Formats: sequence, C-alpha cells, structure tokens
Amino acid sequence: MRGAVIAPGAAARRAGPPAPAAVAVRDGGAATDFLRALPAQVWPTLGPREVGLVIASSGPWGELIGWTPFIAPPRAAGDHAPYWFYNRGGSAQAVYFASDGRGQNFLRDWQVPLPGGRIGHFDAAMYDALTPNPWGLSAEAHLVEVEVNGGEGAPPNLHFVVTDARIVDGTDAYPLVAADALTAARAAWDRWVVATRPVTDQTIEDARAASGEPYGDETVQTEVGLLPTWLPESRVLRVTFYRRVRRTSTRTAMVSPRQTCRKGAPCMVRHPVRTTSTHSYGAEQALIVDLDDHGRIVDEVSFGPSPIVAAASPTGALAE
Repeated sequence: MRGAVIAPGAAARRAGPPAPAAVAVRDGGAATDFLRALPAQVWPTLGPREVGLVIASSGPWGELIGWTPFIAPPRAAGDHAPYWFYNRGGSAQAVYFASDGRGQNFLRDWQVPLPGGRIGHFDAAMYDALTPNPWGLSAEAHLVEVEVNGGEGAPPNLHFVVTDARIVDGTDAYPLVAADALTAARAAWDRWVVATRPVTDQTIEDARAASGEPYGDETVQTEVGLLPTWLPESRVLRVTFYRRVRRTSTRTAMVSPRQTCRKGAPCMVRHPVRTTSTHSYGAEQALIVDLDDHGRIVDEVSFGPSPIVAAASPTGALAE
C-alpha cells in the first residue's frame, strides 16, 4: 500500500500564552545518571490514529533528547530541524510523512513495519516547519492527531509514516497551544536554574575537590536538552529538562611499558608509548514540568544538582 496525502486538518485556533502558575517545585532526589535513566529506544505501540507532539529537533526551547541518551546538535542558521514525534512518555520517533517528493531524505516505496509482522510501502520524507504540507504544520511544535501508516498502526519502532494529520491544539478539545505551553515550561526551567545556581556552583567545586587536582587548563562543556511528551491518558504535556556541566583537563605522557619476558625466551624490545589521561568533574540537574490540557503548569519536580566525579585513568595509547 502506497501512502497518499489525505484531506488537510483544520488549523489550530491561537490563544495567548498561559499565565505563569505558582507551583511549588518538589524535590525528586539526586540527578545522578538522570540522562541514562530516560527511555532509550523505548517506543509505544501505536494505533491507527494517535494524538502526540510533533516538534523540531532543535528549536526555541532547546535541543531535544533523542531515542538514545543523546542531545540533538544545535541547528545552524538555515539548517533543517526535522519534526520528531513524542507520545506516551517514550523515546523520540524520527517520524516521516507521506510525500510526493517534498521534504528531506525522500524515500520512494519505503518499507516500514506494520502490526503482525507485515510490511507497509510508502513514499515518504522527513518534514520540518518550512516544508509545504496540506495539514497546516508550520510551527516548530504542534499537538496533532495523526493517521499512522495509512491507518494500520505501528509496532514499537523508531519510524512510522504520517499519512494524514490534523492539528488539535488550540481547539475546544485541546485548549493548550503547544508552542506557548513549551515556552511556559522553558521559563519555569530557566527560573529554577537561576535559583539553584549557587548550589550548582558549590556542587561543582565539591566535585573538583573529590576528584583531585586537574591536569592543567580546563575546557568547560555545558549541555542542555529536553524531552517533551504528550500523555493522552492524563492529557498532560510533560517536559523534562536536563543540564550537565563538565570541566575536563588532559595530560599526555610517554610511558615505558613494563618488560615481561619468560625465562629462557628472547625478549622483544618495547618502545615507549604515548598515553593520554583525562580528568573531569562537574554537576548535573533536571526538572520535570507538567502542564495540563489548558497549558497551565500543574507540577514541577527537581533532581539535583548532583556531582559528577569521573577522574579517569589513561584512556589511550599510541605507539611512538
């Protein structure tokens, strides 16, 4: 069955951004290995039609956390940021759309898995907010009802094909506007990061003390990512933010390998080797923001800041 473009969905009615909610931030505990604890290649079984969030992989709310614990690279000016799909708390899905050639990475007669071990065939491509389409998808985030693989549904998988779509946010059934709700969630995250900065700075200093002296000049790497999802049962937009600050220094040295020779056997001469040791430490923190179907913040749960201590042994050797 080849995917066909069906009738466009109605455009969402825009509302103003939700007013900031006075919600106390609850302490969820440590953020240790928080990123690794997020769903990795965990996808839901999809029915014929699903409501979920389509969102640019890199956009105004930050870089998204993908289907494994990685944070999408920032988008350069002019680069495409394809839509990803999030639903039911699972990992991101690199969703494709039924296409007549428009979009990125166009695939003709593409084979995708269907329920029951069957295979569907579609002409499909990845879309972004600038890709012309019959459904009115033009923002960097929409809450949408999609037809999955021509109404066949999909087993848990990184990809599926949207063969019809209807924007539902900003409607009577779903009053929230996805972009505004994400902006409100990002503002809550920014407020919390500022409020916890003294604790974060102290956590980094404590991690430095626990890891020993750096090897010399340090590089500082800060990574921030978010994992949003639509929870249809509770009608909640859940946005998980994660931040990791890591300071790293390296040291290179020539090391003469220890000579071990069996008695009576000739001994091979071993030349010195170059080894590089890495010393790193830092802090990580996370915040989960829940918004109801009107776009109002109803819960915030914080994790950390927690120390990262990873002073390492020699990590590589090249023969000199």
